[in-house]
Amino acid sequence: MGGTCTAVACFLERQGGLVSFPLVTLAGLVDGINPCAIGMIILLLGYLLVFAKKPEKVLPLGAAYILTIYLTYLVIGLFFFQSARWLSTSSWSQLFERVLGGGLFLAGVINLKDYFAPNLPVHLEIPQRTRKYLFSLIERISLPTVILLAVLVTLLETP
Repeated sequence: MGGTCTAVACFLERQGGLVSFPLVTLAGLVDGINPCAIGMIILLLGYLLVFAKKPEKVLPLGAAYILTIYLTYLVIGLFFFQSARWLSTSSWSQLFERVLGGGLFLAGVINLKDYFAPNLPVHLEIPQRTRKYLFSLIERISLPTVILLAVLVTLLETP
């Protein structure tokens, strides 16, 4: 990329070392271990055991949920990787860096606000209206609904 490059372009230039498919895969695995997804699987498995009384479905549906979370994060990560790679070589690279940096800064400020002043508005969490829909999916407990639930939870909490 020559002598001068933007921060994203320089970062992606080292693709063979730092940013690679194994790194994105590992990031998908690590990011799959998060409080929202874990809380939802506990709710899902608890519903299977206590209300539906179907303990034989805990292992297959739990495994499907975890695999779907992982694959959804992997696809999102690869999409962002390819987007950043494309944007770093385009004329939009500086705008992309500013928007991405501003968005990450704003998310950090909101997270700090949530820690120090949790009662103030604007949160990075699944909205209350959406939670009701997710809980209704849990009550339908089947492989397709578990997969849909995992995809929705991942998409809703990714930002």
